[in-house]
Formats: sequence, C-alpha cells, structure tokens
Amino acid sequence: MNRSGSDGALAQLGLEQLRSNGLPSSGKTFPDGEQYRVEIASVEDELCLSTVIEAAAEYEVPVCRVSQGSGVTLLDDTEIDRMVHAAAQAGIELSLFARPNASWTDSAMSRAPAGAVIAASAHGLDELTGALDEIKRAADLGVRSVLIADLGVLSAFGQLRESGWLPFDMKAKTSVMLPTANPLAAASW
Repeated sequence: MNRSGSDGALAQLGLEQLRSNGLPSSGKTFPDGEQYRVEIASVEDELCLSTVIEAAAEYEVPVCRVSQGSGVTLLDDTEIDRMVHAAAQAGIELSLFARPNASWTDSAMSRAPAGAVIAASAHGLDELTGALDEIKRAADLGVRSVLIADLGVLSAFGQLRESGWLPFDMKAKTSVMLPTANPLAAASW
C-alpha cells in the first residue's frame, strides 16, 4: 500500500506518532490508580461466575470485571441476584448484556450475507424498549454495569441515567459488536 500521501494527512490530524509505534506510556489510570484491568468475557451464569472466582483466587489473577454475552433476558431474577452477590463478595464488577437485538428476531436483514452489520443492533422501537426494560430490570436487581451493542440504546442509557430512571452509579460498557476501529472514531466516542 502506498502511504506517501497519507503520512502527511496523519501528521495534519496529529496521529503521525501512531505509524512509528513509538507511542508514549499513558499516565492515565483507573480511579484506584491502576493502569489496567482484567476482564473475563462470556461469563454466562452463576456456575461460570463461581468457576472464574475460584480460578482467579487459585492463580492470583486480579479479575476486575466479568461480562455476560447472552443477555439479561436469559437469566431469571434469582440467578441475577446470586450473581450480583457472588460478584460483590469477590470484589468483581458484573456486567450483563442488554438485549434483544436484530439477531434474536425474524429480521431477514440480520441473516443476509451482509447482515452482520445490523445483527447486534436494537432493530426498531420494540427492541430499543426491550433492551431498556432489561437494563431497568437488571438495575432493580442490583446490577450496576451493562454491556451495550447499540448506539441508540447507549444514548438512551445515558439520558435515562441522567434523569434518575436508571441509577446514577450504573455503568455502560460498549460491546466489541459496537466497534471503535480507528483513532478518530475513538475520539468521537
């Protein structure tokens, strides 16, 4: 790939240092002063969570967050309650996925060859409100972190947290299915 022209463009955008991989160390930290976090993804239920907690203790790995990928919908209130308590006892943030999305419905588009681009999106008003209902249900059960894969759901989450409909201390984590694939996209976020 000929990059002779694009290097000048990167310099204009203030991104030329990314090309050389000469990135400086970041001085940014999490609120407790640490520079990194360990998250275990796809912790789908209480059995998986207890296994992660046991393994983290055995191997002395400081797991800070577990995220569940299937969705709040697939857990009953008792399961969520148990997961909230087990995670809290272990000092681990529990993040449950806000669903439904287009891949869960009869959306022909999400099943088309190029449909992967919409599969993780909340398709229409019904799925948007369904995801918000599940976020509210999780919040009411003590969950303080949700995994979101749709920009509209993320926007609504922020507004509803500001209004008090959702707890102010509730966090949203964006899913890898809501990708930020370049530095300018990250800056826009």
